[in-house]
Amino acid sequence: MPVLTVVSPFYNEELSIGRFLERLRAALDPMGVEYEVLLVDDGSTDSTLRRLRDLDWPECRVLCLGRNFGHQAAIEAGLAAASGDYVVTLDSDGQHPPELVPDMLRAARDGEVDVVYMVRSQDAPVGVFKKATSRLFYRLVRWSSGLELKDGQADFRLVSAQVRQEVLDSGGPKVLRVLIPSLNFPSVTLVYDEEERIAGTSKYTLRKMGSLAWTFVLDSSALPLRLASLLAVVMSAVSIVWVVAVLVTYALQRTIEGWASVMTAILVLGAVTSVLLAVQGQYLARMYEWNLNRNRPRVRRTVPLTGARRVGDDVDRRGSGVSTSEDESEV
Repeated sequence: MPVLTVVSPFYNEELSIGRFLERLRAALDPMGVEYEVLLVDDGSTDSTLRRLRDLDWPECRVLCLGRNFGHQAAIEAGLAAASGDYVVTLDSDGQHPPELVPDMLRAARDGEVDVVYMVRSQDAPVGVFKKATSRLFYRLVRWSSGLELKDGQADFRLVSAQVRQEVLDSGGPKVLRVLIPSLNFPSVTLVYDEEERIAGTSKYTLRKMGSLAWTFVLDSSALPLRLASLLAVVMSAVSIVWVVAVLVTYALQRTIEGWASVMTAILVLGAVTSVLLAVQGQYLARMYEWNLNRNRPRVRRTVPLTGARRVGDDVDRRGSGVSTSEDESEV
């Protein structure tokens, strides 16, 4: 059984995968521990998989998902296939430095902890827009879930086999950035300097970031339901005041008989009912989709790296170009 499993999801990373694997193997081989590397192909449509087939790395294999399930689901598929005492998850675009994996394992062993969180340095060369939206994102998660997540604490982490099993045993869709801290296992935090992508630019739009934040809120707490209930109470109070105003107006004979009361009832009750149904519908839709197994990651096949070229020899060293990746990038 390996001591360490490295899980790295990818989606259309043909320009960066060779250089990433070269750096990863250069970091893992000198550690002197048995390890395995699981690359999770999240439904790529470019030539990434063809490039991987040319490489020879006995400890590495590719898990090919049936379609594009998304970043979190791809990591979950890797965790399900992992067999190491410790599991490190990191992105394959180079922004998570693979050279830090030995430090993460050392920190877990020396500190006897189950989780090593990697937090992006605040001095990292991140754009103003990304920094502002990231800060807003983590504030929203902290406010909705009550968890003490630090800014820049994403999916670059190490977990023990026990944490891995707890994650897999948790039902429903999994948002790992919220789920793992909520398990309250002993942990330590390391700070790292985020690097530039090996190739291309992030396609993570504001719309996708907002969608991810909303998913986090739904998966981490019942706060939207409580807010909807609070809104219903407030609207009920407003409706009482409005009904009093309608009765006064009716008593003074300044309105058409029946119109004000009917419109008040329709508007107030309709607004409250719509809010309640919309929020409850979000939760019901997520449970329905999960019960249908539509969003559970499925490994279609496993591809070992048994090509003609050893990883690190004659890899694609292109560090620029337009990436076709539209996967979830670092938030």
